[in-house]
Amino acid sequence: MTARPEKKNVVMISKKEYNSLQETNYLLKGKANKDALKHSIEQLGRQEHFLTPEEFESLNSHE
Repeated sequence: MTARPEKKNVVMISKKEYNSLQETNYLLKGKANKDALKHSIEQLGRQEHFLTPEEFESLNSHE
């Protein structure tokens, strides 16, 4: 952080990091999405089985 005149500070980050922060903010804005992300993180912590893209596709192909 850099001090600026009139006590207005500036934070400089890369555009990639800024976009990542914006995306995270967007994803966590809604309660339903926040709850779904929290559930997924908890699953990761328990090391539960996740479907691979191929397994997911095979479920959809039986319709």
